[in-house]
Amino acid sequence: MRFTLQTLMLSVLVVASSLGAFGPWGLVVAVILLAMVVYIRNSAPMWRAAGMSLLVLLYGSLVLLPALSKHRTGQGGPRCPNNLKFLGISLWNYKDQHGCFPPAYIADANGKPMHSWRVLILPHLEENTLYDQYNFNEPWNGSNNSKLKKPTGFMHDVYNCPSTDTTDDTNYVAVVGPRTVWQNGDSVKLDDIKDGPENTILLIEFPGSDIHWMEPRDLSIQDVLQRFDPKSGLSLSPVHVRDNGYFLRDTPMIHVLFADGSVHAIPADISREDLEGLLTIDGGEEIDVSRLRLSGLRKKEVPQWKKVSAYTVLLFSIVVLLFATRKKAEEPPFGKSESV
Repeated sequence: MRFTLQTLMLSVLVVASSLGAFGPWGLVVAVILLAMVVYIRNSAPMWRAAGMSLLVLLYGSLVLLPALSKHRTGQGGPRCPNNLKFLGISLWNYKDQHGCFPPAYIADANGKPMHSWRVLILPHLEENTLYDQYNFNEPWNGSNNSKLKKPTGFMHDVYNCPSTDTTDDTNYVAVVGPRTVWQNGDSVKLDDIKDGPENTILLIEFPGSDIHWMEPRDLSIQDVLQRFDPKSGLSLSPVHVRDNGYFLRDTPMIHVLFADGSVHAIPADISREDLEGLLTIDGGEEIDVSRLRLSGLRKKEVPQWKKVSAYTVLLFSIVVLLFATRKKAEEPPFGKSESV
């Protein structure tokens, strides 16, 4: 009975660690592995050790080693809100110096956008050299400006989410339009945000924006609201999800920077009414922002350390189970003794 309980506990451990390593498919993996253990246990003694060794070697080469060596991009998850925090600090430093948040763009005499807010805050990102090289007498894509490289360095490419491909495009955009913080070429003061800066979105994460980091272009509020339509399945294609466990559906989400400088994640299927209320500065909407804020961010795959831990536990439990079943197979039947 003691050995039966031990075998049962090891089998449960195989199932649990398989779920941790492979998600729902872990049930299938566990059944296959346990079936292989039974087959090896019931094989001839001369094949038992060879089968056990082969199982361990196959497991190590096909599962554990690739997990250790394969590059994972999920580690960029925590750095994504950090980039937004850097931008939030820079925008607040700009506000403290000029008395208002920067305009979405600076236009020429004819009203054509020339320079982006992302260029205006470069000194507050400690990019004074890059800012001094920028020529405000020509468009953002002029002969001089087009040669400038996006700021990188210790901020780890602050205009890009680390979970996306690094390009000259930005992953963080402003939402411009009437009654937003970014009223096109006009600046907004903190006192103008009647709904409260803690309830008003300043920047939004937008993977695949196709907007150059110097380009004086962002998303209009109409475009954003059209993209957020849960009934038709539209969203901003989030690259992050909230891990709700292997038996529940994960929650796609995007990072947003609020006007008070805080960074939070909101569900990608947020209602258009709630999103519009968070994007406008004077709508007077009563929105429970804490209800929308999510935590537990990860990439669309399980972080590496969790998988490696699950793989290690799975490998250990299989080895112990194999040796335990082998020991049982070699024991004489109950009530019988070896002849002298």
